[in-house]
Amino acid sequence: MENRSIENKNNRRRSPFLSKQEIVIIGLLGIIGLISGGILSISQLALMTEEMKQEILSALGSETILIVVAAVQVFFLTIITSIIGIKISKKVGLRLLAN
Repeated sequence: MENRSIENKNNRRRSPFLSKQEIVIIGLLGIIGLISGGILSISQLALMTEEMKQEILSALGSETILIVVAAVQVFFLTIITSIIGIKISKKVGLRLLAN
């Protein structure tokens, strides 16, 4: 009797939070976000006045750190919004991925 209850628990599989295909898509979008965040921060540095640049650099230390921080922020925002978008698309019945 005890073995059956253990087997029943093992047979019930939970659906994963994200499928492998969804994780790959989120990873690719994250890489795109990381690259675009770096490019965006470089272009913003070129548009800043010297006073703005000095104020920001006094807080962070160097332009490289600013670029890395901006890229990582965009990366995490991309990951979060990708997960939310995939979950919402499932709820409304939009099929983004072929099964």
